Amino acid sequence: MLSAQGICDGMCTNTTGDRYTLPARDLIAAEIQTLGELNRLDGMIMIGSCDKVVPGMILGTVMVDIPTVMLTGGYMQPGYVNGDLVTIGAAKKMYSGYKY
Repeated sequence: MLSAQGICDGMCTNTTGDRYTLPARDLIAAEIQTLGELNRLDGMIMIGSCDKVVPGMILGTVMVDIPTVMLTGGYMQPGYVNGDLVTIGAAKKMYSGYKY
């Protein structure tokens, strides 16, 4: 089993890390391509669920050109805290306010 890593955009929000979203996607694509070619894989099964990781994985598998099954984790549903609706946008805003 091989694994590719991606940075968490949520932790980079409102920091200089915001500049690395697209380069990180390209890095994931290069990592998938490298793993596929160096290990001479016959096929791959990819599991991802981030708006940057999934495109990076797809780009990498296209470059390797081997049969691939792509599974995504889907979208993140809102939750409730003490009866209040909490979305990912609200959570990021609260985190930024707490951190800075």
